[in-house]
Amino acid sequence: PFLTRREVKDNISLKHSFRNIVKAMHEKEQKEGRGLSYWEVMNIAGEMVGNMWEKQLQRLGGYTAQVTIIAQVSVQCDELFVVRDTETGDVVQGDPDGNINDVTHLVRFEMVVDIKPNQAPVLGSWQITDWDDLIDGN
Repeated sequence: PFLTRREVKDNISLKHSFRNIVKAMHEKEQKEGRGLSYWEVMNIAGEMVGNMWEKQLQRLGGYTAQVTIIAQVSVQCDELFVVRDTETGDVVQGDPDGNINDVTHLVRFEMVVDIKPNQAPVLGSWQITDWDDLIDGN
């Protein structure tokens, strides 16, 4: 929450915001010499995510925060295709015998949602950000 692709692209220092939450938990464990309780983990995460919210409000200059919803969907397909190298005739992808293959694709969708206090969230549009991990979420 409280980061969008656009913000991270415009300000690369935001890229490690969530890693920093885990890092803070690890540092507290090292300092205390023990694992953290559930409540301690939730307190650290809640405080740092709250700070992210406040910083985003400052960056966006108002009362609107943004969250990115990510959905990964498993899509079952019956595929019938073949791709051949035009020079060699070798099969690059697909079934050379024209058989139908049962294939599962993993598709990642993202949507940015605007959140304003005391108002219903404003939904954006779903975008495909990855397909079978071929485009690294970009």
